[in-house]
Order: sequence, then structure tokens, then C-alpha cells
Amino acid sequence: MNVKRYCVDTNILIYSIDNKAGNHHKSAATLMQKMMVSDCVLTLQSLCEFFHASTRKGNMPKSDARSQNLTRWL
Repeated sequence: MNVKRYCVDTNILIYSIDNKAGNHHKSAATLMQKMMVSDCVLTLQSLCEFFHASTRKGNMPKSDARSQNLTRWL
């Protein structure tokens, strides 16, 4: 059996919620839509990196980062 499993990178998570990222946002959102019908893994490491990257330097309040529904894509 030849099954492909995909793992979502932190950058894809960040760009998928960043409406100001232009083409990066569009590409990440499209990729996340495709992942919904694939064998996809969202690791704890990616979630932790997402939280750190999105909240450092005051980019996003921690409460907003916690409330992101990243699993809506999966």
C-alpha cells in the first residue's frame, strides 16, 4: 500500500490565518483546504511553534492565539 501522510508546517499555520500576507495567505489557505481530504497530521510541536510565533513581540494577544480554531482545516 502506498499512502502519503502530510504534516502541517508552522509557517503554513501562520499564513493560513494571516489575511495581510497576500499570496502567502492564499496559498496556505488553499493548501489547508486540500489537507482536509488528505491523511494529515498536526503535531504538538507545530501548535507550540504557532503559539510562540503568533504571540511574540505582541503580534497577537495570547487569548486570541489560544482561540484560533486551527483544526477547522483538518
